[in-house]
Amino acid sequence: MELSKAQYNITKLEEQIQRDQQLLDIRSDLINSLQTNETSQRIQLEEFMAQMGEKNSTINQLTNDLRVKTEEFQNLYTNINDKQLELSNQEHMIKLLEESNERCQLLRVQQEEKIGRLEEDIAHLKQTIAMHVNSNTKLNCESPLSENYENYSENFHHYTSQRKRKRRIAINVRKYET
Repeated sequence: MELSKAQYNITKLEEQIQRDQQLLDIRSDLINSLQTNETSQRIQLEEFMAQMGEKNSTINQLTNDLRVKTEEFQNLYTNINDKQLELSNQEHMIKLLEESNERCQLLRVQQEEKIGRLEEDIAHLKQTIAMHVNSNTKLNCESPLSENYENYSENFHHYTSQRKRKRRIAINVRKYET
């Protein structure tokens, strides 16, 4: 009985050892599996960190490129604003010069008209002098100077009126072109 009790205890201990061995095998497999998972996750983490480093490097490069492009854009914008201001100033100067040119043309026409009137006055004075000379000499016939003067006066009036007309047409054409 003692022997059978001892055998029973041995059998129980052997069963317990087998169960413990199975439990150790399962735990060993679990530890190996966890170590494998840890190693693979460490590798994945290192790959992820490497990718993040590359992405950070790319982001930094893009940020630098963006800053450079922003500076270039700002410079371009400043240059465009300067050119627009310069263009505006030049347009204003052109407008002032055109107005000045129109005033000069009008002044020239007025001066030409004044010259025409003065030439008419001179011609009239010549005619008056010629008539006065004729009346002093008491000649009954007309002087040839008087006929020439009348032809000259008619031609001069025609010439000045044509010049005035052409000048006004030229001024109107310039105004129409602008």
